[in-house]
Amino acid sequence: MKHTRLNVFQDADVSFQHNLSDPNSHPYICGWITAGIPCNIPVHVKDLPSHIRNCHVGSSSGKNMIRCEWSGCGIHIRRENLTRHVTEIHLKYRFKCPHCGATFARTKPST
Repeated sequence: MKHTRLNVFQDADVSFQHNLSDPNSHPYICGWITAGIPCNIPVHVKDLPSHIRNCHVGSSSGKNMIRCEWSGCGIHIRRENLTRHVTEIHLKYRFKCPHCGATFARTKPST
C-alpha cells in the first residue's frame, strides 16, 4: 500500500494539509539555530537528511547523542534519529492513507 505524503502547516486559526507528491511542492524553512542565528534555508523533505548533515551536524556515527538545535527544542537524541525527529515533531510531516484518509507520523507496512 502506498501512502501519499502530506505537509501539515499550522497557522493561528487554520490547519491544512499540502500534498507533497508534487515535486514543486512548497519547501519547509529550516529552523535550526546556530550561534543564535536561525538557518532559514528552504528545504524539501527529501533533501532534509543531507541538509542537516551538510549544514548543521556533519557526518558521524549514528549512535552518538546530539542536541536538537531546532528553534525551541534542545532535547538530546541519538544522531541516527535526528532527521526523523525533525520531520515528525518540528515539520509535522504526515503520511495519508489513500483508503481511509487517516494520517500517520510514519508510514505503516501494508497488512
